[in-house]
Amino acid sequence: MASGSISVRRPFAQNSGDALRHLKTLTDSLRKVAWAGLIGGFGCGVIAFVLSHSLGAFSSHSSNGPGFPEISGITAVARFMAVALIAFSILYLIASWGLSRGKTWARYAGAAVFIGKILLCVSLGRGSVASMVVFLLIASLDIYGLWVLLSKATAQLFTSPSLTPNQTPESSQAPRKPANLVT
Repeated sequence: MASGSISVRRPFAQNSGDALRHLKTLTDSLRKVAWAGLIGGFGCGVIAFVLSHSLGAFSSHSSNGPGFPEISGITAVARFMAVALIAFSILYLIASWGLSRGKTWARYAGAAVFIGKILLCVSLGRGSVASMVVFLLIASLDIYGLWVLLSKATAQLFTSPSLTPNQTPESSQAPRKPANLVT
């Protein structure tokens, strides 16, 4: 083995270039997931609406008929999914907008949203190990978001007046004069 130091990469971004790259990836991913969640949330809302209205036609006959408890349970799940998808999608859009513009509040708001969704997924997945794994996979973007937002390099981006997430490290540096080679 050659003598010298071994380069060890730490899990968090160590320089502003890494932090900017991860922050851009996070904001782009949040926007895409948010728009997909809004579409899915409205779809679940439509399903819940249609099922609840079709139950209204059946409820005048008998609420103990075959299939009634199953359909009402599916309606309740569809309503919950619609509300959760729409709420988290709106919060993702707000957080991604603020993060992309370098707003200091967006770092804290994004972390709060990520922690809230992780806690929701953990509480929903308490039934079994398999459901816990599934819900934590659903929260994988939130875990990545916490990893990005809690790194020291990202914190420096939000405290440094010269760097914003829309810039690259090269564009934020002041132009340098060439060294005077003649003495």
